[in-house]
Amino acid sequence: MSDHFPFAAQPIIEVQRLTRQFDSKIALNDLSLIVPRGGVFGLIGGNGAGKTTVIRHILGMLKAQSGSVGVFGLDPVENPVGVLGRIGYLSEDRVAIIHEGRIMLTASMDEIKESHRRMTLRFGKAMSQPPALVGTLACEGGGAEWTYVCNGESEQLRRAAEAIGATVVDDSALSLDEIFVLRIQ
Repeated sequence: MSDHFPFAAQPIIEVQRLTRQFDSKIALNDLSLIVPRGGVFGLIGGNGAGKTTVIRHILGMLKAQSGSVGVFGLDPVENPVGVLGRIGYLSEDRVAIIHEGRIMLTASMDEIKESHRRMTLRFGKAMSQPPALVGTLACEGGGAEWTYVCNGESEQLRRAAEAIGATVVDDSALSLDEIFVLRIQ
């Protein structure tokens, strides 16, 4: 741990004297940064400033040419499961849901949110088990009303619900947190 770190706890991210060059272009020049536990840190800069290059090093996608990168005290290149099992990365373009070092789902945030729905369906008669619905990830309820959490677009799921004789009484999007929990179960 560096001498200038103001807290006793080990930092979550520690980058020391990181340099990265692509051909003749220097993307990172002797970069050092520390993100303490509970800290919030943003990378701000224009195109080509090195923000994505820093993130790729932290995620273990690039090995340091010089300097070092530590995440939770681990080298993300040497121990990707130990690092990726504990962090996530949200870019403006794509979301990757990572669990225990495996990518569970990747797409744009809009695509992920649009393709996961919570739908409450009402049937004409009470049932002891929920009827099968395409894309079901989870289901709860009883009698004539069941709430499904599904992978699929709203219109596609509405048609599937009608095909099994149900009326949609509620249809809502899931949060990214809910989608993450469903995908890792």
